[in-house]
Amino acid sequence: MSFYEHWMVGDIGQNQAGAAPVCGGPAAQDRLNFALSADCFEVMGSLNNFASIDTSGTCLASTSDCLVIYNTGQLNANAYAGDNVADITGATANSITFANAPPFPFKSPRQRFFIVDTPVSFICSSGEINRFDDYPLGGAVVGAGDLLVNQVSACTFSYNAGSATRAGLVTLSITISDSTLAGASVTLLQQVHVDNQP
Repeated sequence: MSFYEHWMVGDIGQNQAGAAPVCGGPAAQDRLNFALSADCFEVMGSLNNFASIDTSGTCLASTSDCLVIYNTGQLNANAYAGDNVADITGATANSITFANAPPFPFKSPRQRFFIVDTPVSFICSSGEINRFDDYPLGGAVVGAGDLLVNQVSACTFSYNAGSATRAGLVTLSITISDSTLAGASVTLLQQVHVDNQP
């Protein structure tokens, strides 16, 4: 099961009447054009920590941060497949500049975008749960990982997709057994609702 870490949420902007342009052209061009593979758009409000956004490499290789719009995990809207991601080439408190994107296939109904860095996976195998990161987006998990828990006798990570009437649900169940105490074990169960709003 994989997750993105370090995301920031903002609104896809449209320059307000009378406001100064933020992308270097006329104010009318500050709105995101979904048909372009490179563009700049205004962020409504203020983008916090914009100086920490990595613009030095390639998004799909996880050597820079990615701009993702309307990630539902379905065909043409799956960041892991590179369907709706772009390299961020510049960021300020109120603008994002990107390149090397397939034209974004879908507009976000809530005018949202995400900035993500490396995929993160938690893998339960051979009595352990390990955390993996810093591997290419959509690529195979590599490296030894970081041990989080050992003496795991059972674990289940599952996801039930949301629908038009309910949110998605992630269920995590982990059973830890002490091999020195016969029959001593504890099961941890956590369920988390996932907002159905990409």
